[in-house]
Amino acid sequence: MNRIDICKNIIQSIKEYITTPGKLEPHRAKNHFVRKRKLSLFQVIMYLLYTSKASMFQNLSRIREDLGNLDFPDISKQALSKARQFINPALFKELYYLSVDLFYKQLPSRKLWNGYHLFAIDASKIELPNSKSNFEFFGEMFG
Repeated sequence: MNRIDICKNIIQSIKEYITTPGKLEPHRAKNHFVRKRKLSLFQVIMYLLYTSKASMFQNLSRIREDLGNLDFPDISKQALSKARQFINPALFKELYYLSVDLFYKQLPSRKLWNGYHLFAIDASKIELPNSKSNFEFFGEMFG
């Protein structure tokens, strides 16, 4: 299975997770999203997953245009901001772990070292000699 298929499966799993009311129930703040409101918990989550670094007004406009089937209501920025406060952050932690678990389960070949994923970062700095062969192989840095 290639990485694109894995990502499609992850997105589908996240979609199934956030559209299942029983799975969202533990992530509701007590006494919020209980009665029929203009903005449902699902819509707030979709807004948070869909937004970019643009302004809230632009994100609201874009989600209404791009995701018309979501029936995103006409609400104020303040109402959306207030609704965001009542989502338990553990929901996003759960979605993160769901996606990571699915990724590593579906990855066809993943080398392990003693049963662990090994990541190494070397932050050392060395200065290579200024030679023609080094410039040809590594490229030349200016500035």
